[in-house]
Amino acid sequence: MVYGNGIAVLVGDFCFARGLGSVAATGSLTAVEALAAAVTEMAEGEVAQLESAGDPEATADSYFDVIDRKTGSLMAWCARVGGVLPGPLDAALARYGRLLGRAFQITDDVLDCAGDDTASGKSPGRDLQEGKLTLPVLLACQARPALRDDIRSAMGEAGVSTADAARILQETRAAGGLDCARAEAMALARTAAAELQAVPPSSFRDALAALARLSVERVA
Repeated sequence: MVYGNGIAVLVGDFCFARGLGSVAATGSLTAVEALAAAVTEMAEGEVAQLESAGDPEATADSYFDVIDRKTGSLMAWCARVGGVLPGPLDAALARYGRLLGRAFQITDDVLDCAGDDTASGKSPGRDLQEGKLTLPVLLACQARPALRDDIRSAMGEAGVSTADAARILQETRAAGGLDCARAEAMALARTAAAELQAVPPSSFRDALAALARLSVERVA
């Protein structure tokens, strides 16, 4: 906000390049290859999200496909320590990261729908205005099919208007979409923490378990 979008993007690119350099400096080809795969998957997830924007027929399955690649792939790579751990441990931590990514992203989307921009720092309904149907809205559509018709009518190529987004979010909350999505995120966080049983007991394992809880308990 201080320096503008262009500078922010360039700083992000610089940090990303430094991160790649740090991974390369380990001398581990496995870590480099795993990171390349994760970044590729993240880009595919972002493209899939852009392609689905403005589609009023989006489903929960397509939503999970996007967040698995966009968020889950990064968290899985981090949790796996770049893929350099022994097989069973690597697999368990990969599952932990994927589940954590799902829980984190769903919570992010719940905050977008919650309407408390003071606490969350997010402008309510931004996803809808960009044409993105997130899990709270999709679950509300399952509970109240008429809401899907409302979205079809309101959705344009660039998303929905601010007024339509506010109305759809109100209906989403009334239909229990936020509560159902929040419960889904909490269940995913618990399952993620359970995967840590494969990790030897330590303060680091405890920190990973706490991270799973914080990913769904946060308000920002």
